[in-house]
Amino acid sequence: MKLKLNSIKKCRKCNLYINQLPLLDKKDNCDVMWVGLSAKKVDDIDKNYPLEENTNSGLLIKEIEDKLPSLNYYKTNLVKCLPLDNKGKIRYPSTNEMNKCISNLLIEIEVINPKIMFLLGNNVYNFISKYIEKNNIKLNLPIKYIEHPSYIYVYKKKYKDNYIEKVINEIKKVINMNKVKRCKWVNMNNPLYIKYHDEEWGVPVYDDHKLFEMLILESFQAGLSWECVLNKKEDFEKAYDNFDIDKICNYDDKKINELLNNKNIIRNKLKINASINNSKIFKNIQKEYGSFSNYIWKFTNNKVIYEIGVTSSNLSDTISEDLKRRGMKFVGTTIIYSYLQAVGIINSHDKGCILYKGKE
Repeated sequence: MKLKLNSIKKCRKCNLYINQLPLLDKKDNCDVMWVGLSAKKVDDIDKNYPLEENTNSGLLIKEIEDKLPSLNYYKTNLVKCLPLDNKGKIRYPSTNEMNKCISNLLIEIEVINPKIMFLLGNNVYNFISKYIEKNNIKLNLPIKYIEHPSYIYVYKKKYKDNYIEKVINEIKKVINMNKVKRCKWVNMNNPLYIKYHDEEWGVPVYDDHKLFEMLILESFQAGLSWECVLNKKEDFEKAYDNFDIDKICNYDDKKINELLNNKNIIRNKLKINASINNSKIFKNIQKEYGSFSNYIWKFTNNKVIYEIGVTSSNLSDTISEDLKRRGMKFVGTTIIYSYLQAVGIINSHDKGCILYKGKE
């Protein structure tokens, strides 16, 4: 893919070429994205690509790519220009210079949409990973650190084969993951979603803590996608005290305001209030039936229901009505049907999915 770069400017203070923002002709399918730190030359900006084959890094990356020739690769740098010191020698970019470039790299990642991204060396990995964590950025793809190819090629050449094998294995994990047939709703570019589908969705749950967690999360899904909620699951766990039901039942106005000001979760006042209200009713059901698991599974006589292609049923209607009667909010039949699928009371894996079981 050819990059069209904006006009080339040079920062007088840091002697840095400011031409970072790429304008991409089209969105190609990309399997692997390599991200280095900075360019090595600027004599011809149209040829200023990272990891050129005539460099040590480029040679080693090419060896990796040659072993998996059917994949699409994309190379770039965090800083797409040449940082120079006062004597005109190449130097490492400063944190200030990297900060100028990171937002444009994120745009590049979004447009290229790789299945896996490798950050080459400590400098670029430490900066990007810290920036992503600090700003709570969700990239929805595996981000892997590897030692800089140039360092391996020059100083650890005897470990080169092991290095290549390790990187190839990481690539194969992700690519094979994307080739497996799954339910149509799975976003194959979101490893978190894939993991949820493969390991959680449709697996029967009998643990009250997990049943409670999923009920809270499902109630926040109303009007949104489950992927949106799932991407924020870790943030919800932190905000909601790891779904400690006793603590949630006692949330006061101060805690509610804290949740409303937490930009990492879904800040809907009605849903937040409902989560506290529903927690208290959940506990009442536990007292009545010995456990919420006993309550929810009694509707199917402890049997899993196998059905696909619907978003509600007589079963979800019945449970929804009963929960509403008890005072729960955001437990409509569609939400409850989704909940029953999530906790494995209903198994709805598509016929073409690897986890499809059908009626047993």
